[in-house]
Amino acid sequence: MEEKNETFAKPIFNSKGLLIPRELINSLGIDDFENTELTLKVENGSLVIRKKESTSRLMKKFGYLKKQKRPNNTEMDWGPSVGMEKF
Repeated sequence: MEEKNETFAKPIFNSKGLLIPRELINSLGIDDFENTELTLKVENGSLVIRKKESTSRLMKKFGYLKKQKRPNNTEMDWGPSVGMEKF
């Protein structure tokens, strides 16, 4: 996808803004541009814009549990019964 598009940097407060053609935005798979996080990186003298990989807050907090090895059996041994439990 070596399509050339030209744009200009526009002043936005104390920064510069780039007008990115809609076709390029759509090619990134971005539907809701206002609520999409992007990552900017300089690689070999070029500005690279990527859609940030989305991860839910739950996976950010507990995602490490997914990598832990689970026992083969699904039952857990909680030890001998104590008290008035009925099974």
